[in-house]
Amino acid sequence: MVMRERRNGKKTILIADDNADIQAVLGILLRGAGFNTVTAYDGIAAVTQASRTQPDLILMDIALPRMDGLTATRHIRRLPGMERVPIVGCSAYEPDEGDERAYAQLNVFLRKPTDFATLLGVMQQLLRPIPTGQRHMRSVESSKDVLVPLIPLTA
Repeated sequence: MVMRERRNGKKTILIADDNADIQAVLGILLRGAGFNTVTAYDGIAAVTQASRTQPDLILMDIALPRMDGLTATRHIRRLPGMERVPIVGCSAYEPDEGDERAYAQLNVFLRKPTDFATLLGVMQQLLRPIPTGQRHMRSVESSKDVLVPLIPLTA
């Protein structure tokens, strides 16, 4: 497994969003909550940043330019050491029923706008250690580990 770079012992969050205001506000809030942050404006940059920084968690906007967030997520999952990194998909649009398979590669889907307390709670649950050798996803609705590919949460 690839070792993730630690600066000041803090976990690193990749914010992939094409809205500069969202990037800035999330960056301020997350740094205030004790995280390091890196950003990407589009899907291609998100894949590049994920490969370069090996973040502990990714906040992935679904509607990104040049490469959408679901395609970027698929590419990130293929990167060495990134197979199990938690990825939180975010969009103002509900997923179509036909997109369930594509959305299943996300750990959680949050519909925008989502309040920061909800986002932070989801992130904290996803960042809890999962025993080695486990291939399942953590449910954000409980502290139990369950096979849940997509958890639709609304703010």
